[in-house]
Amino acid sequence: GGAGTGSNTGLGHRGFALGGHEGPSGSDTYTAEIDFLTISTLGDATKFGDLNNSRGNGIAGFASRTRGIGAGGYSGAGQNIIEFITMSSTGDATDFGDLTVARGRFGSVCSSTRGVFAGGDPGVNTIDYITIASTGNATDFGDTITAVSNSCGGASNKTRGAFLVAYVSPAATNAIQFVTIATTGNSVDFGDNTAGVYRSVGFSDSHGGLS
Repeated sequence: GGAGTGSNTGLGHRGFALGGHEGPSGSDTYTAEIDFLTISTLGDATKFGDLNNSRGNGIAGFASRTRGIGAGGYSGAGQNIIEFITMSSTGDATDFGDLTVARGRFGSVCSSTRGVFAGGDPGVNTIDYITIASTGNATDFGDTITAVSNSCGGASNKTRGAFLVAYVSPAATNAIQFVTIATTGNSVDFGDNTAGVYRSVGFSDSHGGLS
């Protein structure tokens, strides 16, 4: 339930894991730990620092070339926290601002300058965005086509972000919708995933994405 993100400059390209469940399946114990690894080598992860609180279920993450973002999450209730790390250093996360709606298990996409969050538990149709290089509260972007109750994976290139909508109460879905990251507005239908899923994740390069 934690967030993953990574840098693509210097230090052998670092990958990061932020927060997550700690303990056996079904445990309500969460960790605030941030770990990193050097992607080009093999070896154990190293502690980077800590988030400002333990929130382990459905944190959303993305990064610019230098700064990593971790937002929201669920630890008994949805959280509205946005934090950032400077990926070339080590240390605890720093407060960035607040989401427009407290939530967890939601989707995130980004360009090199702007990050966009969509949907999430407890069932919202909110899309909001931040400018990664600055700090401050998230700003309203628009609305998803339907309220997303549980999980919304994201995949993006530098211009378009696709959200893989997983669960719209009371059932899993196969919907895919997208936004143009540099603008604002409601999401638009993209097509369908090959199967309806309960919780989705996505990843992408500059050309295409997988879910």
